[in-house]
Amino acid sequence: MNPWHELGLDESATQDEIRRAYRRLAADHHPDLNPDDDAAATRFQRVRQAYEMLKSPPQIEAAPTWKGPVSDGVGGPWQAPGFDPFGQNAPSGVHVRFVAPEQLQALLQRLRKVVLLVVLGGITGLTALGHLMRGLPVSELVWPHQIVLSLGMGLGVAIASFFTWMLAVFGLGLRWGTLVFWLLVIFQVTR
Repeated sequence: MNPWHELGLDESATQDEIRRAYRRLAADHHPDLNPDDDAAATRFQRVRQAYEMLKSPPQIEAAPTWKGPVSDGVGGPWQAPGFDPFGQNAPSGVHVRFVAPEQLQALLQRLRKVVLLVVLGGITGLTALGHLMRGLPVSELVWPHQIVLSLGMGLGVAIASFFTWMLAVFGLGLRWGTLVFWLLVIFQVTR
């Protein structure tokens, strides 16, 4: 409900204009003056609500006076009275929250899972690449030292491949350098 519209005023109206418009409309639509008209009673209620909304504008609270530290017994978001993670005495009116909203916490939890899966997938892929480059059978991957050696070989191949691709892109441009790089990879794998 737009209280200005209900009283037939624009938003720049003064308190006197609001009061005069309310009195005029309340007198026109008062239920005692219109006993058989239900619409007038409804309109009277709407005019009254609009006036209640506009008659006293919301008060702006005064800024709190900060006299002492957080440990004044105010409580607040700290774990224990007097705990201040900044190492200073925060004013009693300041509320610092280190707890994220629930949606943000859920998002961060999902993001942690995704990052963990990407890291584990990357390590697994690098280990498999290194094992493939070493030419060993899959049964050798049960030995921890073979896993470490294969991971090291995979990291070496990945780093060398990245720098080879960068060199090709630097020399031939992005499109042709990438094409030549993948042609070299295919040639190396099928050889």
